[in-house]
Order: sequence, then structure tokens, then C-alpha cells
Amino acid sequence: MLNTELRLGWVALFGVPAGRDYDTGWHRDFGHEERDGSEAVEMEILSRLRKNLVKWHMALVYDACLWLIPGSHRRFRTEREREALINDRLADLPGAHQIVLHKGQTVFWNGNTIHRGSLPAGSTERLTLMGALVKHQEDDPMEELEGRFRWRMADNIRDRLPPATQLFYDRWRGLQQV
Repeated sequence: MLNTELRLGWVALFGVPAGRDYDTGWHRDFGHEERDGSEAVEMEILSRLRKNLVKWHMALVYDACLWLIPGSHRRFRTEREREALINDRLADLPGAHQIVLHKGQTVFWNGNTIHRGSLPAGSTERLTLMGALVKHQEDDPMEELEGRFRWRMADNIRDRLPPATQLFYDRWRGLQQV
């Protein structure tokens, strides 16, 4: 049974009101890992990090904000990608692919992929639900809770979840350093 192997990962709402600029710049979801390491360091991170999860973005309105560099989750960055990841996060990158989602459409992908969220000119808003499920193992290490996810620790969150998802939440909460 699949649910015995899962825990909740990230959950966030990306909301950008009309008329606001939005650009995350190019990055990988490496957390506190080395961002400018050697090829050996980066490949070790890619081989270890985020191999046990699925991440998704579900558009609640038309959303053309997500840009990916296909296949970059499996390889060392190019020199041009390094420049964009470290020094010029808003640079144009060759091979970048814009993911256009219509309301209700979802894309599944890996946060190790080089990616960027950028609201295109003329877009009215962004409203996208992002989440992840992670393979749960009893020896998973404790995690440092990012400030943007602290709301998930509120006393009333668990009871508001459907009973079938409370186990996923309990596993996630049990790994948070507070």
C-alpha cells in the first residue's frame, strides 16, 4: 500500500497579484547545500538530494511562469548555467523551456532541475499550488524548518486535514526542528 511509504513534503501557494513583478531567478531547490561546488560535489548532491520525492505545480489560473532546463537534474551545470545560478540569476539560458499551464493543469517534476519562476509581461496574475510527497523512511534525518512553511506547525492544521492525509502530515511534522 503506497500510503505507508509517504510523508508530506513542501506545500505552498504561489500568488502574485496583477501588476506586480515576479521573478525568482534561476536556481535548484538545494536548500542549504553547496551552490557553487566542483563537478564532483554537485553530482554528489544531485545523486542524493530529492531522489525520493515528486513535486508538482497545479495552476489555479492560467500560469506561464515556470521555466525549466530539461535534463539538468541529471547533470553538472554548464558554465553559462553556473553564471546564471551564481551571479546573474535573470540571464537568458539556452534550452530553457517555458511550462504553460491552464487552470487545473499540473506539472510533475524534480526540484533538482534548474528552474525559474517568472511572470511574463502582460500576465495578469499567478496563483499556483505547489506541493510534494516524499518517500518516508524511519531513519529520515531531522529537517530545518524554513520560515515560509512555519504556518504548517499551527495547532489547528492537522485536524483540518482529511483523515487519509494525517499520517503524511504526522511524519512530516515529526522531522521538523522547532
